[in-house]
Amino acid sequence: MQNLRGGEQRLDTLTVTPPTAGESVAEADGLRTSVVRSWSDAAALRGEWNGLLSRARGNSIFLTCEWIQSWLDVGAGQLQPFFIVVREEGGRLVGVAPFYVCRYELFRLLPFRVLRIAGDYPTGADYGDWLISADREECVCRAIGQALAANANCWDCIWMPNVAGWTGALDRIGIAARAAGATLRQRPIGFAAMPLAETFEGFEERLSGHRRRELRRQRKNLLGQAGGVTMAPIAPGESPNDWLDVLFSLHHERWMTRGDAGAFGRKPVEADFYRRFVPLAQERGWLRLYALKAGDRIRAMQIGYRYGDAFLALQDGFDPDFVAGVGNVLRHYVIEASVREGIREYDFLGVMSEHKRRWGAEARAGADVFVLRRGLKTALLAATKMWPTGRYLRRRPDVLHSGESALAKAESPGSQP
Repeated sequence: MQNLRGGEQRLDTLTVTPPTAGESVAEADGLRTSVVRSWSDAAALRGEWNGLLSRARGNSIFLTCEWIQSWLDVGAGQLQPFFIVVREEGGRLVGVAPFYVCRYELFRLLPFRVLRIAGDYPTGADYGDWLISADREECVCRAIGQALAANANCWDCIWMPNVAGWTGALDRIGIAARAAGATLRQRPIGFAAMPLAETFEGFEERLSGHRRRELRRQRKNLLGQAGGVTMAPIAPGESPNDWLDVLFSLHHERWMTRGDAGAFGRKPVEADFYRRFVPLAQERGWLRLYALKAGDRIRAMQIGYRYGDAFLALQDGFDPDFVAGVGNVLRHYVIEASVREGIREYDFLGVMSEHKRRWGAEARAGADVFVLRRGLKTALLAATKMWPTGRYLRRRPDVLHSGESALAKAESPGSQP
């Protein structure tokens, strides 16, 4: 899976090989379970990965081979994988819990080994989950839990933020936690998604009268600008690289009005990730990148992906010094384009907000999940109800978490070829 600059093989160039001798840690329900701890061994799953994902109820673009490979390309290959792999006796892959190990510290003194989902940070991913064949869910999850128990000396906690509550993910994690003899904690969160009608007119009818009038007024104001206004997606075959630079700049400008540098300013590695993943998404037909242009200058952009019947809205940006409502007008156009394409859901991702509700978004329940291996070390966390998002239990800086650009580091003078 790894593609570091030392010449190791890419995820998409390897063939499927059986688990390394000595990896097997459990056998139950006619299943064979192993733990993969090197990216080169994880790469052997490439030929089966997306096929298994397509059979999983938690099927998500954030768990695709392409997403995880791009994450590895921007420096995650320096982290340690902890993939729990489950196969049937005949060899069919039926489960992967794609963890990696990172380090947290309590009060900057006591270290904890925390398992997280590959590709989760800093990429903008949501809906952390495992790849579990829908026809073997309960027994595969139990096998994952048994593997966690058998390898209890390798981890202290599992941290899975932003887990979807409508895919069965919380039930699957619960089964594994019980089998591992671990403590499971959940903190409810809300997501936002909007069902799309079969026609754009049908979508607009669901908006309030005030919202419809507001959008029409904003659109009219924009279309009346000198030089003209156009809205269009990136053309097939057109390189998205130049568009991405504009997106990053507009996103930064938008958030600076609130005193925030924005996602790409706070996490330069996320911009690196976009540069890696977006061309792959374009090849797969997933990419949806739209721009609103006044004259010859782009004033607003939105990037997302079509995956299945849903449009996933990842990021946007707009010129705050241009006409008011430019971001709204572009989103209105993107929704119209999505409806005409036959997309049935506009997924805002992230948390529910009043802004999203005004577009017609509906709240969907999810949870942050924290699993604690039982023992003296984790007893304090369990007793105090601490979460790994506060000032007491914090992730130690690493190549991805520090905010340093992995590409800039790799390409700086004196770096390794």
